[in-house]
Amino acid sequence: MTYAPRILALDLAARTGWALGYPSDEAPRSGSFRLAREGASMGALFSSCRQLLDDLLNIEPDIKLIVFEAPMTPQQMAGRTTADIMRRLIASAATCQATATYAKPGFAVAAVC
Repeated sequence: MTYAPRILALDLAARTGWALGYPSDEAPRSGSFRLAREGASMGALFSSCRQLLDDLLNIEPDIKLIVFEAPMTPQQMAGRTTADIMRRLIASAATCQATATYAKPGFAVAAVC
């Protein structure tokens, strides 16, 4: 039998989508949560991202892999984004990776396109 880790998939944004399950599950558990109120500082957004991910990793200790969408470049967005949004998305991805790495050394985190 092939090993299949429990996976947490994140769609990082101010309202972050998530899905949690094993590849063999018929359907993963899923939902979304607001990381910070509209207009909140970047510090509040990243702090909330870190806290929510830390909480998830404590509540669901058998998660072995986190995947999230890699932030797109401004060229890929063809003018449909701002520098502020790009900073928030890139820093959210970094916060996710750092939190997971700190919580579980050797833990697998992957950005996917």
